[in-house]
Amino acid sequence: MTSDATEKSIAHLLEKNAKEIGDKTAIHFDHENLTFTYSQLNERVDQFANTLFNEGVKKRDHVAVMLPRRP
Repeated sequence: MTSDATEKSIAHLLEKNAKEIGDKTAIHFDHENLTFTYSQLNERVDQFANTLFNEGVKKRDHVAVMLPRRP
């Protein structure tokens, strides 16, 4: 991946926002009145990525995820 493509990736943008505006709201779930800041969302994404890595998922592997519509 080129550096230009890396800078446009969702992971890069989330990490950048977590550093720059980490205490701002990134996502809000009305039905549960639950809010995540950019820092909190980035932390959750990192935890999920590490779980996949620890299960043996590697770069360019395909992963299907079926989850309920809730945080």
